[in-house]
Amino acid sequence: MYTQQASDSNANAYQGRHAGCGGRGRHWGRHFGQRGHRGGPPWAKFFGGAWQPVPVNIETTETSFVLSLFAAGLVKENISLTVQHDVLTIAYQGTDTASDDAAPDPRYTRREFRNASFERAFQLNGKVLTDGITAAYAEGILTVTLPKNPATNQPAQTIGVS
Repeated sequence: MYTQQASDSNANAYQGRHAGCGGRGRHWGRHFGQRGHRGGPPWAKFFGGAWQPVPVNIETTETSFVLSLFAAGLVKENISLTVQHDVLTIAYQGTDTASDDAAPDPRYTRREFRNASFERAFQLNGKVLTDGITAAYAEGILTVTLPKNPATNQPAQTIGVS
């Protein structure tokens, strides 16, 4: 199971524009440190445009993969999970209507968290029994349990060298 990555064409275009710094070189902040610079890194399109990924932990147990998304303050009814073409998509329809380009709200001196929409996609690679996926949201953590497909999740073999 893997998270989706940017396409090679985007990566190559990025390397061409920023050759010499290696993408994360000494002036990474100059490229992506300022809010809104080029909309974030090239893989940002997988997160709904602005680079605001919701952090996720992926735990592997004997029988399942467990995704834990840190997403405090969500309205549970606005969370949706879909599986299509062996890709799990977790989306949230936020209630913030203000765009990044709009005039700032004078009530706030600083605003670092918002109830903004997001979307995360995870390639399942046939390793999950999609009929058994469950999700729960409690205390700001969205926990998604993906039961392993025993036919495709074989244990690693140790091969001796003679």
